[in-house]
Amino acid sequence: MSYSLLVMSKSPELGRVKTRMQPHLTQSQSLQLHIMLAQHVLPIWSNVKSLSMELWIGGDIEIFKQKVILPLSDATLLNNDFSNVAIYSQPQGDLGSRMAHAVRSAFSRGILGVFLVGTDCPFIDENYLLQAIQQLEENDVVLGPANDGGYVLMGLKKYHPALFDNIPWGTSTVLEDTERAINEVALSSHLLSSLSDIDVPEDLHLLAKKISSPNHY
Repeated sequence: MSYSLLVMSKSPELGRVKTRMQPHLTQSQSLQLHIMLAQHVLPIWSNVKSLSMELWIGGDIEIFKQKVILPLSDATLLNNDFSNVAIYSQPQGDLGSRMAHAVRSAFSRGILGVFLVGTDCPFIDENYLLQAIQQLEENDVVLGPANDGGYVLMGLKKYHPALFDNIPWGTSTVLEDTERAINEVALSSHLLSSLSDIDVPEDLHLLAKKISSPNHY
């Protein structure tokens, strides 16, 4: 089956990323954290052979290429070539409408299954994605719960508008409301293990176990 990993991320622009980390972090530190997280996950995810990867960027794509992609493509740093990764612009609208657009776009190109993720969760590794793939073969929807009440991954074999409409994005009931929507349209689903996003200062201690973070964090 042809699967695609749809990676939602923001252009690394000062004052536009990791704003919930402030004032614990400065705008510059928040920017570097955003870049660090993206550069951690993208090489890992690109190595999952059964997945193609698409980047969906909110903001200036060229800035994302310069600050995130080009350093990753440097052979002196990593053996990853991101020159052929498809990069698209996120449309305007709330998170649901932007994710829905990415999902519809992928399915319109003949993709048979998609997984939505963001670059804020460094704990999604190859095994986690392989589990998601296995479960999507048996279910209509796969969700990776986030410890804050949202989700870090959604897998789909078809576009279902109900999963993106009227969801209170950014709240602690996103997962609960999404599960309710899944049940209302009679879809089968599977929950993976819960993981954490790195969104607020209280999450920063989790990085010590996963990523080498700057000393001032």
